[in-house]
Amino acid sequence: MRLLFMTVWDFTNSNGDGICKKIQAQYEEFKRQGFDVDFTYIENGSTFLVDSENNQICLGKNGIFGKVMAHFFIYKRVKKGYYAAAYIRHGMGDPFFFHFLKKLKSENTKVILEIPTYPYDPECENNKLDKINLFLDKLYRNKLYPYVNRIAAITKEDFIFCIPVLHMGNGINYELIPLRNVDKSREGIHLIAVACMEYWHGYDRLLKGLGEYYNNEWDIHCYLHLVGEGRELTEYKKIVQEYHLETKVFFYGKKYGEELNDIYDKCDIGVECLGIHRKKLELSSSLKSREYMARGMPMITSAKLDIFPHVSDYILKLPEGEERIQINAIINFYHQIYHGKDKLKVAQRIRDVSKKYCGISAAVKGICEFFKG
Repeated sequence: MRLLFMTVWDFTNSNGDGICKKIQAQYEEFKRQGFDVDFTYIENGSTFLVDSENNQICLGKNGIFGKVMAHFFIYKRVKKGYYAAAYIRHGMGDPFFFHFLKKLKSENTKVILEIPTYPYDPECENNKLDKINLFLDKLYRNKLYPYVNRIAAITKEDFIFCIPVLHMGNGINYELIPLRNVDKSREGIHLIAVACMEYWHGYDRLLKGLGEYYNNEWDIHCYLHLVGEGRELTEYKKIVQEYHLETKVFFYGKKYGEELNDIYDKCDIGVECLGIHRKKLELSSSLKSREYMARGMPMITSAKLDIFPHVSDYILKLPEGEERIQINAIINFYHQIYHGKDKLKVAQRIRDVSKKYCGISAAVKGICEFFKG
Protein backbone atom coordinates (compact mmCIF):
# COMPACT_ATOMS: atom_id res chain seq x y z
CA MET A 1 0.00 0.00 0.00
CA ARG A 2 1.38 3.40 -1.00
CA LEU A 3 1.20 5.98 1.80
CA LEU A 4 1.75 9.73 1.67
CA PHE A 5 3.15 10.92 5.01
CA MET A 6 2.83 14.68 4.81
CA THR A 7 4.36 17.12 7.30
CA VAL A 8 5.32 20.79 7.24
CA TRP A 9 7.72 20.40 10.15
CA ASP A 10 11.15 22.01 9.85
CA PHE A 11 14.00 19.46 10.00
CA THR A 12 16.80 22.01 9.60
CA ASN A 13 17.95 21.55 13.21
CA SER A 14 16.69 18.02 13.72
CA ASN A 15 19.56 16.81 15.90
CA GLY A 16 18.05 17.84 19.22
CA ASP A 17 14.42 18.28 18.22
CA GLY A 18 12.18 15.72 19.91
CA ILE A 19 9.37 16.27 17.41
CA CYS A 20 11.72 15.58 14.50
CA LYS A 21 12.75 12.34 16.20
CA LYS A 22 9.12 11.37 16.71
CA ILE A 23 8.21 12.06 13.07
CA GLN A 24 11.27 10.13 11.88
CA ALA A 25 10.30 7.21 14.11
CA GLN A 26 6.76 7.24 12.67
CA TYR A 27 8.18 7.25 9.15
CA GLU A 28 10.47 4.30 9.85
CA GLU A 29 7.66 2.37 11.56
CA PHE A 30 5.30 2.89 8.61
CA LYS A 31 7.97 1.37 6.39
CA ARG A 32 8.47 -1.54 8.79
CA GLN A 33 4.73 -2.16 8.64
CA GLY A 34 4.99 -2.69 4.89
CA PHE A 35 3.87 0.68 3.49
CA ASP A 36 5.58 2.27 0.48
CA VAL A 37 6.02 5.73 1.98
CA ASP A 38 6.43 9.13 0.33
CA PHE A 39 7.45 11.61 3.04
CA THR A 40 7.41 15.43 2.92
CA TYR A 41 9.21 17.83 5.24
CA ILE A 42 10.93 21.23 5.32
CA GLU A 43 14.67 21.85 5.51
CA ASN A 44 16.72 25.01 4.98
CA GLY A 45 13.78 26.97 3.63
CA SER A 46 12.61 24.38 1.08
CA THR A 47 10.03 21.60 0.97
CA PHE A 48 11.32 18.12 0.13
CA LEU A 49 9.74 14.79 -0.70
CA VAL A 50 11.56 11.51 -0.09
CA ASP A 51 9.88 8.80 -2.14
CA SER A 52 9.57 5.09 -1.40
CA GLU A 53 12.84 4.42 -3.26
CA ASN A 54 14.65 6.97 -1.06
CA ASN A 55 14.98 9.59 -3.80
CA GLN A 56 14.99 13.13 -2.42
CA ILE A 57 13.03 15.63 -4.53
CA CYS A 58 13.00 19.39 -3.84
CA LEU A 59 9.44 20.66 -4.30
CA GLY A 60 10.26 24.36 -3.98
CA LYS A 61 11.24 27.16 -1.65
CA ASN A 62 9.01 28.21 1.22
CA GLY A 63 6.44 30.93 0.65
CA ILE A 64 3.25 31.16 -1.39
CA PHE A 65 4.90 30.33 -4.74
CA GLY A 66 6.77 27.41 -3.20
CA LYS A 67 3.58 26.10 -1.60
CA VAL A 68 1.83 26.22 -5.00
CA MET A 69 4.70 24.31 -6.62
CA ALA A 70 4.79 21.67 -3.87
CA HIS A 71 1.05 21.10 -4.04
CA PHE A 72 1.13 20.93 -7.85
CA PHE A 73 3.78 18.19 -7.74
CA ILE A 74 1.79 16.08 -5.28
CA TYR A 75 -1.50 16.80 -7.06
CA LYS A 76 -0.14 15.10 -10.17
CA ARG A 77 0.46 11.92 -8.17
CA VAL A 78 -2.90 12.12 -6.42
CA LYS A 79 -4.75 12.42 -9.74
CA LYS A 80 -3.29 9.12 -10.86
CA GLY A 81 -4.68 7.35 -7.80
CA TYR A 82 -1.10 7.03 -6.59
CA TYR A 83 -1.85 6.99 -2.84
CA ALA A 84 -4.16 4.53 -1.14
CA ALA A 85 -3.61 6.31 2.19
CA ALA A 86 -2.45 9.68 3.50
CA TYR A 87 -1.25 10.49 6.99
CA ILE A 88 -1.03 14.25 7.45
CA ARG A 89 0.44 16.05 10.43
CA HIS A 90 -1.78 19.10 10.79
CA GLY A 91 -0.18 22.50 10.59
CA MET A 92 -2.87 25.11 9.98
CA GLY A 93 -5.78 25.00 7.56
CA ASP A 94 -5.75 27.28 4.52
CA PRO A 95 -7.20 27.23 0.95
CA PHE A 96 -4.28 25.14 -0.38
CA PHE A 97 -4.70 22.48 2.28
CA PHE A 98 -8.48 22.34 1.92
CA HIS A 99 -8.24 21.95 -1.86
CA PHE A 100 -5.63 19.23 -1.43
CA LEU A 101 -7.91 17.22 0.87
CA LYS A 102 -10.70 17.43 -1.71
CA LYS A 103 -8.31 15.99 -4.31
CA LEU A 104 -7.43 13.08 -2.05
CA LYS A 105 -11.11 12.40 -1.43
CA SER A 106 -11.85 12.37 -5.17
CA GLU A 107 -9.29 9.55 -5.57
CA ASN A 108 -10.73 7.52 -2.68
CA THR A 109 -7.58 7.96 -0.59
CA LYS A 110 -8.03 7.12 3.10
CA VAL A 111 -7.00 10.20 5.09
CA ILE A 112 -5.93 10.45 8.74
CA LEU A 113 -5.18 13.93 10.05
CA GLU A 114 -2.91 13.99 13.12
CA ILE A 115 -3.51 16.88 15.51
CA PRO A 116 -0.47 16.75 17.83
CA THR A 117 -2.01 19.03 20.48
CA TYR A 118 -5.74 19.43 21.03
CA PRO A 119 -7.11 21.94 21.70
CA TYR A 120 -4.38 23.94 19.99
CA ASP A 121 -5.92 27.43 20.04
CA PRO A 122 -4.10 28.48 23.28
CA GLU A 123 -0.74 27.80 21.58
CA CYS A 124 -1.62 30.24 18.78
CA GLU A 125 -2.14 33.38 20.84
CA ASN A 126 1.49 34.44 21.26
CA ASN A 127 1.95 36.78 18.31
CA LYS A 128 0.15 38.43 15.41
CA LEU A 129 1.19 35.88 12.76
CA ASP A 130 -0.05 32.98 14.90
CA LYS A 131 -3.39 34.75 15.36
CA ILE A 132 -3.74 35.30 11.60
CA ASN A 133 -2.98 31.64 10.90
CA LEU A 134 -5.49 30.60 13.56
CA PHE A 135 -8.14 32.85 11.99
CA LEU A 136 -7.62 31.15 8.62
CA ASP A 137 -7.65 27.74 10.25
CA LYS A 138 -11.00 28.43 11.89
CA LEU A 139 -12.50 29.29 8.50
CA TYR A 140 -11.72 25.80 7.18
CA ARG A 141 -11.50 23.31 10.03
CA ASN A 142 -15.24 22.88 10.46
CA LYS A 143 -15.48 22.00 6.74
CA LEU A 144 -12.99 19.12 6.92
CA TYR A 145 -15.34 16.29 7.90
CA PRO A 146 -16.35 15.19 4.36
CA TYR A 147 -12.69 14.81 3.37
CA VAL A 148 -10.97 13.32 6.45
CA ASN A 149 -11.73 9.76 7.59
CA ARG A 150 -10.20 10.00 11.06
CA ILE A 151 -8.40 12.48 13.29
CA ALA A 152 -5.51 11.02 15.29
CA ALA A 153 -5.18 12.89 18.56
CA ILE A 154 -4.30 12.63 22.22
CA THR A 155 -7.66 13.49 23.72
CA LYS A 156 -10.69 12.12 25.55
CA GLU A 157 -12.96 13.49 22.82
CA ASP A 158 -14.58 11.01 20.42
CA PHE A 159 -15.14 13.61 17.69
CA ILE A 160 -13.13 16.67 16.64
CA PHE A 161 -14.58 18.97 13.97
CA CYS A 162 -17.35 16.34 13.56
CA ILE A 163 -14.72 13.75 12.53
CA PRO A 164 -14.30 10.46 14.47
CA VAL A 165 -11.16 10.40 16.62
CA LEU A 166 -8.59 7.62 16.44
CA HIS A 167 -7.14 7.82 19.94
CA MET A 168 -3.36 7.72 19.91
CA GLY A 169 -0.36 8.34 22.09
CA ASN A 170 3.12 9.54 21.37
CA GLY A 171 5.85 6.99 20.81
CA ILE A 172 9.61 6.98 20.41
CA ASN A 173 12.22 4.62 19.02
CA TYR A 174 13.74 2.99 22.10
CA GLU A 175 16.69 1.78 20.03
CA LEU A 176 17.90 5.39 19.63
CA ILE A 177 17.79 6.24 23.35
CA PRO A 178 20.32 4.63 25.69
CA LEU A 179 19.59 3.37 29.16
CA ARG A 180 21.29 5.75 31.56
CA ASN A 181 24.53 4.59 33.12
CA VAL A 182 23.65 5.35 36.73
CA ASP A 183 26.32 7.27 38.66
CA LYS A 184 26.08 5.89 42.20
CA SER A 185 28.78 8.11 43.68
CA ARG A 186 26.81 11.36 43.98
CA GLU A 187 25.31 12.66 47.19
CA GLY A 188 21.80 14.06 47.36
CA ILE A 189 18.88 13.82 44.94
CA HIS A 190 19.31 15.07 41.40
CA LEU A 191 16.36 16.13 39.22
CA ILE A 192 16.60 16.76 35.47
CA ALA A 193 14.31 18.77 33.20
CA VAL A 194 15.01 18.75 29.47
CA ALA A 195 12.73 21.10 27.55
CA CYS A 196 12.37 24.22 25.41
CA MET A 197 11.48 26.19 28.56
CA GLU A 198 7.98 27.46 27.82
CA TYR A 199 5.52 28.95 30.29
CA TRP A 200 3.45 25.77 30.44
CA HIS A 201 6.41 23.67 31.59
CA GLY A 202 5.89 25.25 35.01
CA TYR A 203 9.45 24.87 36.28
CA ASP A 204 9.01 28.15 38.17
CA ARG A 205 6.82 26.13 40.58
CA LEU A 206 9.69 23.72 41.24
CA LEU A 207 12.30 26.47 41.62
CA LYS A 208 10.16 28.31 44.16
CA GLY A 209 9.58 25.02 45.94
CA LEU A 210 13.33 24.52 46.17
CA GLY A 211 13.73 28.04 47.51
CA GLU A 212 11.18 27.40 50.22
CA TYR A 213 12.76 24.03 51.05
CA TYR A 214 16.23 25.52 51.60
CA ASN A 215 14.84 28.49 53.58
CA ASN A 216 13.59 26.03 56.23
CA GLU A 217 15.22 23.11 58.01
CA TRP A 218 16.34 20.48 55.54
CA ASP A 219 18.47 17.35 55.73
CA ILE A 220 19.00 16.13 52.14
CA HIS A 221 20.57 18.01 49.25
CA CYS A 222 18.22 18.37 46.28
CA TYR A 223 19.60 19.59 42.94
CA LEU A 224 17.95 20.56 39.65
CA HIS A 225 19.64 20.25 36.24
CA LEU A 226 17.90 22.36 33.55
CA VAL A 227 18.79 21.43 29.97
CA GLY A 228 17.51 23.55 27.10
CA GLU A 229 16.69 27.11 26.15
CA GLY A 230 13.51 29.10 25.69
CA ARG A 231 11.42 32.11 26.59
CA GLU A 232 11.19 31.29 30.30
CA LEU A 233 14.90 30.83 30.88
CA THR A 234 15.48 34.44 31.99
CA GLU A 235 12.65 34.17 34.50
CA TYR A 236 14.06 30.91 35.87
CA LYS A 237 17.46 32.50 36.39
CA LYS A 238 15.84 35.40 38.25
CA ILE A 239 14.14 32.97 40.63
CA VAL A 240 17.44 31.15 41.22
CA GLN A 241 19.09 34.47 42.14
CA GLU A 242 16.18 35.55 44.33
CA TYR A 243 16.35 32.35 46.40
CA HIS A 244 20.15 32.01 46.28
CA LEU A 245 20.00 28.62 44.58
CA GLU A 246 23.15 29.07 42.46
CA THR A 247 24.79 25.99 43.99
CA LYS A 248 21.63 23.87 43.68
CA VAL A 249 20.37 24.65 40.16
CA PHE A 250 22.48 24.17 37.02
CA PHE A 251 21.75 25.61 33.56
CA TYR A 252 23.29 23.78 30.60
CA GLY A 253 21.64 25.26 27.52
CA LYS A 254 20.98 22.86 24.65
CA LYS A 255 22.85 19.56 24.84
CA TYR A 256 22.88 16.56 22.53
CA GLY A 257 24.48 13.16 22.21
CA GLU A 258 27.10 12.15 24.73
CA GLU A 259 26.95 15.47 26.58
CA LEU A 260 23.23 14.97 27.21
CA ASN A 261 23.78 11.31 28.15
CA ASP A 262 26.37 12.38 30.74
CA ILE A 263 23.87 14.73 32.40
CA TYR A 264 21.20 12.02 32.48
CA ASP A 265 23.71 9.67 34.12
CA LYS A 266 24.05 12.11 37.03
CA CYS A 267 20.33 12.30 37.72
CA ASP A 268 17.69 10.27 39.57
CA ILE A 269 14.29 11.72 38.62
CA GLY A 270 12.94 13.38 35.48
CA VAL A 271 10.76 16.49 35.65
CA GLU A 272 7.87 16.41 33.20
CA CYS A 273 5.37 19.25 32.73
CA LEU A 274 4.34 21.09 35.92
CA GLY A 275 2.15 23.74 34.25
CA ILE A 276 -0.08 21.73 31.94
CA HIS A 277 -3.13 23.60 33.27
CA ARG A 278 -1.74 26.74 31.64
CA LYS A 279 -2.32 25.12 28.25
CA LYS A 280 -5.82 24.00 29.27
CA LEU A 281 -5.07 20.40 28.33
CA GLU A 282 -6.84 17.51 30.02
CA LEU A 283 -4.51 14.74 28.88
CA SER A 284 -0.81 14.70 28.04
CA SER A 285 1.26 12.30 25.96
CA SER A 286 4.48 14.26 25.93
CA LEU A 287 7.59 13.03 24.15
CA LYS A 288 9.59 13.96 27.23
CA SER A 289 7.68 11.45 29.38
CA ARG A 290 8.63 8.77 26.85
CA GLU A 291 12.30 9.73 26.86
CA TYR A 292 12.48 9.65 30.66
CA MET A 293 10.94 6.18 30.64
CA ALA A 294 13.25 4.93 27.89
CA ARG A 295 16.27 6.09 29.89
CA GLY A 296 14.95 4.22 32.91
CA MET A 297 14.05 7.27 34.92
CA PRO A 298 11.06 7.79 37.25
CA MET A 299 9.44 11.19 36.92
CA ILE A 300 7.29 13.85 38.52
CA THR A 301 4.47 15.65 36.72
CA SER A 302 1.29 17.62 37.33
CA ALA A 303 -0.17 16.42 34.03
CA LYS A 304 -2.66 13.61 33.52
CA LEU A 305 -0.40 11.33 31.49
CA ASP A 306 -1.92 8.77 29.14
CA ILE A 307 0.62 6.16 30.25
CA PHE A 308 -0.08 6.62 33.97
CA PRO A 309 -2.22 3.49 34.50
CA HIS A 310 0.54 1.29 33.07
CA VAL A 311 3.63 2.74 34.81
CA SER A 312 2.08 4.47 37.84
CA ASP A 313 4.65 2.99 40.23
CA TYR A 314 7.31 5.19 38.63
CA ILE A 315 5.38 8.48 38.35
CA LEU A 316 4.67 10.99 41.11
CA LYS A 317 1.50 12.91 40.23
CA LEU A 318 1.69 16.41 41.72
CA PRO A 319 -1.20 18.89 42.05
CA GLU A 320 -2.12 21.18 39.18
CA GLY A 321 -2.27 24.90 40.00
CA GLU A 322 0.15 27.69 40.81
CA GLU A 323 1.29 26.60 44.27
CA ARG A 324 4.94 25.76 44.86
CA ILE A 325 6.03 22.17 44.50
CA GLN A 326 6.60 20.46 47.84
CA ILE A 327 10.15 19.10 47.78
CA ASN A 328 9.50 16.71 50.66
CA ALA A 329 6.98 14.88 48.47
CA ILE A 330 9.75 14.37 45.88
CA ILE A 331 12.16 13.15 48.57
CA ASN A 332 9.60 10.58 49.76
CA PHE A 333 9.07 9.47 46.16
CA TYR A 334 12.84 9.08 45.69
CA HIS A 335 13.08 6.80 48.74
CA GLN A 336 10.05 4.81 47.60
CA ILE A 337 11.72 4.15 44.22
CA TYR A 338 15.32 3.56 45.26
CA HIS A 339 15.59 2.65 48.95
CA GLY A 340 17.44 -0.64 49.36
CA LYS A 341 17.52 -1.27 45.60
CA ASP A 342 20.17 -1.30 42.90
CA LYS A 343 19.64 1.89 40.87
CA LEU A 344 20.76 0.31 37.62
CA LYS A 345 18.27 -2.55 38.04
CA VAL A 346 15.52 -0.02 38.78
CA ALA A 347 16.41 1.86 35.59
CA GLN A 348 16.32 -1.33 33.50
CA ARG A 349 12.96 -2.28 35.00
CA ILE A 350 11.41 1.10 34.14
CA ARG A 351 12.68 0.85 30.56
CA ASP A 352 11.41 -2.71 30.12
CA VAL A 353 7.95 -2.05 31.59
CA SER A 354 7.37 1.18 29.67
CA LYS A 355 8.50 0.04 26.22
CA LYS A 356 5.20 -1.73 25.53
CA TYR A 357 3.28 1.52 26.01
CA CYS A 358 5.79 4.21 24.98
CA GLY A 359 7.47 2.60 21.95
CA ILE A 360 6.67 3.81 18.45
CA SER A 361 5.06 0.48 17.46
CA ALA A 362 2.35 0.94 20.08
CA ALA A 363 1.79 4.55 19.02
CA VAL A 364 1.08 3.82 15.34
CA LYS A 365 -0.58 0.42 15.70
CA GLY A 366 -4.13 1.76 15.45
CA ILE A 367 -3.22 3.97 12.50
CA CYS A 368 -1.74 1.08 10.52
CA GLU A 369 -4.69 -1.16 11.33
CA PHE A 370 -7.14 1.49 10.09
CA PHE A 371 -5.32 1.95 6.79
CA LYS A 372 -4.94 -1.78 6.19
CA GLY A 373 -8.48 -2.55 7.31
